Amino acid sequence: MAEGAGQILLDVTRLISLKWTGRQPTGIDRVCLAYLDHFRERSLAVVQHRGLVRTLGRGNTIKLQNMFGLPKAGFRAAFSSFLPRILAEPRPCFGAGAGVYINASHTDFDLPKHFEWVQRHGLKSVYFIHDLIPIRQPEFSRPHAVRRHSGRVSCALENADAIIVSSNTVAHDLQAFAREQGLSLPYVITSHLAGENLKTPPSKAGCLDEPYFVCVGTVETRKNHAFLLDVWANLVANYGDQAPTLFVIGQHGPLSQGCLDRFENDAALSAHVALVNRCDDQRLAELLANAHGLLAPSLSEGFGLPIVEALRLGLPVIASDIPIFREIGQGIPELLDPTDQSAWEQAIMNLAAFAMRRHADFIPRSWEDHFAPLDAWLATTINAGAHELIGNVAS
Repeated sequence: MAEGAGQILLDVTRLISLKWTGRQPTGIDRVCLAYLDHFRERSLAVVQHRGLVRTLGRGNTIKLQNMFGLPKAGFRAAFSSFLPRILAEPRPCFGAGAGVYINASHTDFDLPKHFEWVQRHGLKSVYFIHDLIPIRQPEFSRPHAVRRHSGRVSCALENADAIIVSSNTVAHDLQAFAREQGLSLPYVITSHLAGENLKTPPSKAGCLDEPYFVCVGTVETRKNHAFLLDVWANLVANYGDQAPTLFVIGQHGPLSQGCLDRFENDAALSAHVALVNRCDDQRLAELLANAHGLLAPSLSEGFGLPIVEALRLGLPVIASDIPIFREIGQGIPELLDPTDQSAWEQAIMNLAAFAMRRHADFIPRSWEDHFAPLDAWLATTINAGAHELIGNVAS
């Protein structure tokens, strides 16, 4: 085992769910996959379900990591056979401060049993808070999701040794929430996300020769798809067949039924709007590389990976004028009021006529950039604690 491999415990619960269901990765899923890649060679896998937590030994960790490369059916068969090993796995026992648990997935750290497990094993803990949207703007979430996320953030503030956020915008929201709740902030690591590098030379197969735009993200209320459909309905009414096409790339999310009904019931609109609810990275690269622009009319976001990925390609971006997009866009996207329909229509038609690419302006971050401050904190934390696993004890 590589030096330090036993000291980082990486929660992979969400990735198991991702592979089991076969759904397309969301933004948080992509972050979890990046964390898996970064810590692959020096971590033990943690799997939990509603307070039942298991830490896998290094051998079984490697077997589980290899399963994540399987397609849905293969993963289900392999994991079903593997599950008894997880339940029977002897629990590693750490010296005080020797293990650092990392949860990048929002999984179950609103539960008291989770923190009882962390404390019982003398672990340091690090939690990624991707956003505070259900707390700051509860109208975009179901009541259950609001309660659970409030619990996550509060519990992390009360118990974490460090919290990771992906932007100054989220850091400010976290600080405000802590102040409102009378809670102290633990050490906060603020580091932008990298996104996927979609620069593999794509073909134009399945793309349109006439102008088209893409909107990438789960179809849900806060992404403001209803507004974008209003924009497109007006473009179709004003320009007829000359109206550009819109590709909405995203899975169905909470509170999305109204938008989905419009796709199904408005024939004039559906002639110019295509809903793509399954799209792998190669297909996404093709659609982005040949589009006239990316549209991001969100009312609230924790980050905005599609914007970063589009700007990497030099693709023009029209986005909402909200703090997080001002922070990550480096002044390149055209930022508009997400309620000003006429401004969006004009900007879209301008790009449809003149697609201006800005390849040289955007400075992309790498995942190595993202992990650098976390790795520095981990090195200090691990060096300050015990360095060896004491051994395995029976469950």
